[in-house]
Amino acid sequence: MKPWRIIFALFLLAATWLLRAPGLEKRFWNVDEAVTFTMAQQILTGDTPYRDAVDQRPPLAPYVQAVVFALTGDWNLHAQHAVLALMIGFTAVLLWQAARRLGDETTGVAGALWFTVFAFMLPAVRDMMPAHTAWYLVLFSTAGFWALAAVWHSGRTAWAATAGFAFGFSVLAKQPGLLDFGVALVLVVLGAAALPDRRMALARHGAALLAGFAVPVIGTGIFFAIKGAWADLVYYTWTYNHVLYVPEIPLLKRWATIRVPFDLAWGYHPAVVIIAGLAAVGLLVRVIRRCFSRPVEFDLPGWLILGWCASGLVSTTLSGRGFTHYSIQLIPGLSLACGWFTARVWVAGRNWADKK
Repeated sequence: MKPWRIIFALFLLAATWLLRAPGLEKRFWNVDEAVTFTMAQQILTGDTPYRDAVDQRPPLAPYVQAVVFALTGDWNLHAQHAVLALMIGFTAVLLWQAARRLGDETTGVAGALWFTVFAFMLPAVRDMMPAHTAWYLVLFSTAGFWALAAVWHSGRTAWAATAGFAFGFSVLAKQPGLLDFGVALVLVVLGAAALPDRRMALARHGAALLAGFAVPVIGTGIFFAIKGAWADLVYYTWTYNHVLYVPEIPLLKRWATIRVPFDLAWGYHPAVVIIAGLAAVGLLVRVIRRCFSRPVEFDLPGWLILGWCASGLVSTTLSGRGFTHYSIQLIPGLSLACGWFTARVWVAGRNWADKK
């Protein structure tokens, strides 16, 4: 790896750490992280989530946090928040590398910088600093798309299985990770439709993607079944949400919460909304134009960014509560969209300067 890339990766980690450093000492930012921290401590005493402690979210976050407690000491919340900061910084690195693998490193660099800013500014403070399960979802979904970019770059089916494995952990972090996995599947289908000569290879990649996804999901089910908590797991992470929690809010009110990330961005800086809107229009024009070109060009980067933004937006509407931490899932796709637009402006400006 070139020295500047190592320096930039370290910069992303350091920037995220420094932005979040003032809040590392706070014991609890909100009740959501208090719940998962408590469950993590119970895991260390031999308890099993859903059987001995109740939560409506999947189990990945408390188990990761239990590992942190095991390594750093009981109730070491400074360590939990420090690990979270490094995890978010690493997500920015993966975002940059995903774009690089797709052949657009300029977008990746700009997108990683936008991600670092949005991860600190887009949610409200009470939802930006805590160890929300959405941050774990974002990490594994970004890893999934990074591995998917590797599939496209190398053609190796093993990378497709790796992508599915990462998306499986994304769903185990928070249920809307299914939306990101759905985007990955749609990208494979679109690629197969646009590129007849690669259909057999893409079919293998799709099968590997599904197989990789199944491993952590089925493994988790087996683990909780062995613990005698399978029925509890299903009830609290699925049945309760879809029978009681979500239907409490009417459908139209749930969809109205799609405005929350726009309100947040407009409140911090209206330029973000304008740049994102221009990026969406530009990317839509690009992917449609390439669909009708002869021969057809499959614009994987464009479709990936648009799909990831769409899954992030839909995730904000699922419960209808309008919590700002629901916007966290939108941050990676939004960052790449803004990164794509600013990269195009940068390249156009540089080309213009070279002609002078």
